[in-house]
Order: sequence, then structure tokens, then C-alpha cells
Amino acid sequence: DFDQFFETEMPPKALAPLLARARAAGVACHVGFSEKDGGRYFNTAILTDTAGALLGKYRKIHLPGVKEPDGYAQVYEPHFFETGDTGYRVWPLGGATVGVAICQDRRYGETYRMLGLQGAEIVLIGYNTPLSPLALSQNELVMRAGAYENSLFVVGIAKAGVEDGLTLIGGSCVIDPFGEVLAKAATTGDELIAARIDLDHRLPALKRWNFYGRRHPEHYGLITHPVRPA
Repeated sequence: DFDQFFETEMPPKALAPLLARARAAGVACHVGFSEKDGGRYFNTAILTDTAGALLGKYRKIHLPGVKEPDGYAQVYEPHFFETGDTGYRVWPLGGATVGVAICQDRRYGETYRMLGLQGAEIVLIGYNTPLSPLALSQNELVMRAGAYENSLFVVGIAKAGVEDGLTLIGGSCVIDPFGEVLAKAATTGDELIAARIDLDHRLPALKRWNFYGRRHPEHYGLITHPVRPA
């Protein structure tokens, strides 16, 4: 019975101590958890402002792995969760427009574009990724590409170390609109990273490349067609 691991209240009771500490410190908080809503289960993240008010929640859209063991997959999220139904969302926070994504979402270019089209200037992405030979470099690759292709800041927030025998890659980082890494975790232990960002740093990229204004969606129809099987 895995219901014991799912939260049913919003914000979750289990997160109350963390959210209280953040509120007392005047710090906005972005955190993920397992959510049960009626008989439905989601991989969810919330965002609060510096006063502790809940701005909103996002339910993960892209679930990695398979429902049943196939001899290859390391994860089985479709067994535990449904595809998120909130859509991509952004909120005003601290003078910026902030979007949220979760883990596997970062590997889809559509994630950054959908958030960017809604005005996101900063995208927060929490992830728990198992160690594999290319995992750490690919993790940084997709987030740097998303930042550059959409002229926005990306903040990756990682679990690291070993949990239940599974080694997680870590690699938390802050990436600027040119795809450059401004700050990055150096270990797989508990670590705090920080970076000072200037939202105006986006302007040269927005003006030079104008990735949004020079789109031609009339040629992108295939993207919205039914999913092709692997």
C-alpha cells in the first residue's frame, strides 16, 4: 500500500516545517512531493512566495519508465502516477515570472517553450536522476539547451547521494539565458548554491535571436499529432 507516501492536503502537512522555516526567513519555496487527489496520483511540485503564500502547483507531465518491469527500465513512474493535468503554468514571484517543471520534463524541448511563451523568465526544475555513464552530462546539456533556446534562466534542483541503494547524480545548477552555468553543486552531499541574476541579461538574446517572434507554428503541426510508439 503506497498511499502512505502520498499527500492529500494542499499545502501538504509533511512540508509544514519546511514551509514555516522558509516563511520565517522570507524565502520563496519550490518543493516536490507525491500527491493523491481523490483516487488519482500525481508527481507534484508547489511554489510559495516569500510570505509563505501558495502561488500554485504543477503536476508532472512526462513520466519516465514503464508500468511493469521490462528488463531495461530503472524507474516505473507510470505504475505509481498519472500524467499531470495542470498544464504548464507560470506565476509572478519577486519581480520575475517563474515557471515550474519536474525531472523528466527537462528532457523535452516543449517544456521550456511552453513556459517561455507564457512569459517565464526563470524555470525551476526539481529532479531525482539515477547514476549512469552519461546521466550528469546529459542532465546539464538539456537544461543549458532549454535556457539558450528560450532566452531564460533555468535552475536545476537535484537530489544527490544514495537513497534506498540507488545512487543519484546531483548536479544542481543555475544557468543563464546564453546557456552558461553560473553556479553548480560540486559534491553529492547536502549543498547550497547561489547565483545573482539580472533579468535584463535576457534582453540581448531576446533582441538578437528573437526565438519567439521568428517562430513558424504553421509548420509545426506534426508536433501535436498522436504520439508515435517507440
